[in-house]
Amino acid sequence: RFLFSRQSLPGRYFYDYDREALNHLLDSLSGIKVLDIWKTSDLREDQSSRWYNVLIRKASEEEEEW
Repeated sequence: RFLFSRQSLPGRYFYDYDREALNHLLDSLSGIKVLDIWKTSDLREDQSSRWYNVLIRKASEEEEEW
């Protein structure tokens, strides 16, 4: 089971994914190469959220063949 939710604030939209759902999403996308995934803490004092950050780039033709 994959867990994700959608949130919005005025002018901002977010999708919150657990790691399994994030992996499923990334695996479903073609033409990208995941370079790194890391987790950070929310810097606001009144928040205790943790965030996944993903660094991706467009895959080369050779990488897309794999």
